Amino acid sequence: MEVPTKRTQGLNASLKGREVMMETKPIFCKTYAPEENEFWKYPSHKVLGIIEETENVSKVIGALLDAGIPDEAITVECGRQGENQIDFSGEEHGLLGRFVRYFQELSAEHSYLEYYQNELHMGHFLIEVSPKDREQKQAIAELLHNAGAKRVTYFGNWIIEEIGNKTQHAETGAYGLSRRVSLPFVEAVEKTKASLQAEGFGVLTEIDMKAKFKEKLDRDFSNYLILGACNPGYAFEALGFDLNLGLLLPCNVVVYEDSEGTVVTVIDPVQMMAVADNAEIVKIAEEVKARLRTALDNV
Repeated sequence: MEVPTKRTQGLNASLKGREVMMETKPIFCKTYAPEENEFWKYPSHKVLGIIEETENVSKVIGALLDAGIPDEAITVECGRQGENQIDFSGEEHGLLGRFVRYFQELSAEHSYLEYYQNELHMGHFLIEVSPKDREQKQAIAELLHNAGAKRVTYFGNWIIEEIGNKTQHAETGAYGLSRRVSLPFVEAVEKTKASLQAEGFGVLTEIDMKAKFKEKLDRDFSNYLILGACNPGYAFEALGFDLNLGLLLPCNVVVYEDSEGTVVTVIDPVQMMAVADNAEIVKIAEEVKARLRTALDNV
């Protein structure tokens, strides 16, 4: 589906009755988007979300404007041109594009780029909004959720934070997914185990770091439990490609306490398995990551 786009300009003038000027056969996003030749390297300090329906794009833009978000802070990527803008492989933007994408494949950004490209390919819309501060970031996320946006995410310099309606978890380039929960430590551990089991993971090992530090060093430490989680079906499939993958198993899940409460963290298997340099193994890792994400959100 061919969907041409243009930079946001004169936004208020191009909205009539808070309705985005969009034709529907084919969908024609002619109000918001980056310059056609601009390469989408990384959406620094932006809140992003996927909108499936055209009328919801109009709804969220109107709500953002009413909330005082300036039109130049809002961008919508659409259709094939949006795909080309993101340029998942980097090939359409020369050596620099390929260089940027090569390094992003080693981080959490890779899975987001792929997700956004797939959504654009299905004819959906990628909304990008630049907040001026943390308070506005939360307000923008709430507005996107109210408009039915999927996978609302904030991209900072060193962290990728998915902002859910009821759950929040952060994804870092170095480790994985974390979520702060409003549960006492012991209850969080039990609920984490139950959530993992519901997604097909068994807990093979438990390491109580607080007890170990006390035993070995006679030093006090906060509650900190490492769970070794494994989904037998995925493990069997992955080991069929490379027997040495046992070095990267099982997937670690950590429950710990800090000064603000209880945190649950799961490893990012996509990053962990990237060292195998095998496309089939990465596909398995992506499926495992999706299940771990669901388990984390259900704690």
